[in-house]
Amino acid sequence: CFLLMQHRSRLKAGSVSWFALFAVPLGLLGGRLGYFLVSLTWFMDRGVGTFFRLNEGGYMLYGVMAGLVLAAWLTGRVTRQPAPAVLDEAAAPFALFTALARAAEFFSGTGLGDYVDEWFDPMLERTSFPMEDPSFFQRFPFAVQDRYGFWCFSVFLLEALAALVIFILLLRVHFFSSEVVREQG
Repeated sequence: CFLLMQHRSRLKAGSVSWFALFAVPLGLLGGRLGYFLVSLTWFMDRGVGTFFRLNEGGYMLYGVMAGLVLAAWLTGRVTRQPAPAVLDEAAAPFALFTALARAAEFFSGTGLGDYVDEWFDPMLERTSFPMEDPSFFQRFPFAVQDRYGFWCFSVFLLEALAALVIFILLLRVHFFSSEVVREQG
């Protein structure tokens, strides 16, 4: 992400390095802190020291984003430029990172939605489209099997595709805004 940001950056020299220096630890800390606050009872049951065992529990994307905003603010303070400009340059690379991270949830068995069988069961009243045989949706890309062999909707894939579309749109916006600047300059 930082290489992509460096390649297309319109920031002052050294800004991406400063941002990387701040973003990695603050993103990890923010993600962990966000997960800690949401799962407070889980952490309290296992002891507060679990917060520092980074392989237990998880991270929260909103906390990572808060850490990145703080990193952009610190970068702006150090390099004497506005934090929104730093965040603007980081938007597309981190949309790509989000797409890759969400797609990687396939390997960890996370990012799964409801069970396909339960969703279409008319007795559970979850859907307006009851089906006797939901087997059409019990395949990739609609669903994946969880560790118990049940078919669950692949929410991670939809999130990854949405982040990829955002990445492409941000690249196009950045490209066209660069063209406008060149034409005016």
